[in-house]
Amino acid sequence: MPKAKKPCIARRVDPARTLTSAEISRRWRERNPERVKELAKKYYLSHGVKEYRRRWRQANPEATLDAARRYRERHPDRTKEAQRKYRERHPERVKEQTRLNYEKHGEKRRTDAKRLYHEDAAYRERQLDRHRQRKYGLSRADFEALVSQQSGCCAACHSPFTQTPHVDHDHGTGAIRALLCYGCNIAVGVCNENPEQLRAAADYIEGCLVLRKGAA
Repeated sequence: MPKAKKPCIARRVDPARTLTSAEISRRWRERNPERVKELAKKYYLSHGVKEYRRRWRQANPEATLDAARRYRERHPDRTKEAQRKYRERHPERVKEQTRLNYEKHGEKRRTDAKRLYHEDAAYRERQLDRHRQRKYGLSRADFEALVSQQSGCCAACHSPFTQTPHVDHDHGTGAIRALLCYGCNIAVGVCNENPEQLRAAADYIEGCLVLRKGAA
């Protein structure tokens, strides 16, 4: 007995715009995102894609790094979000990776940082800005405002700054007091912020100057 033919279902085609197969596929994917994920997962597992990619990365390390770099440049926000989620899921792994990386490259990084600090003025300023922000909560704009308030002079000796000013702060409360030059900042620290000790040192210097004048 001959098989019955299936009824022919006529496809409706828009005469004004015939959709390409790519457009039909794209619309189907948009309507069925979960189905797309399921099919992709099955294909990934059944065709050994993971193993293939692993072997390719091992055989092409430079191309792998270059592709990762281009992806980060194209998708900075997506990369940051992925890194944040990874750190939250694997805190111990991140800690161990950081430790191993520091052991492997720590000496070179310290050497490069010291060289850049002395040779690159822009790098030095960025590092100082980060230090002041982290230690004192002082932004670059706040720091420049303090310099302007002090007319570019040390709050202790009133000499014009010839180097980057140092932030003087209360070690008990952490409150910022003023900006000092390098010499005054060292003197205050060595004397343990003790006014009597500083006055005694001043009296000693004055006595030495008197003896010098008498000998002359």
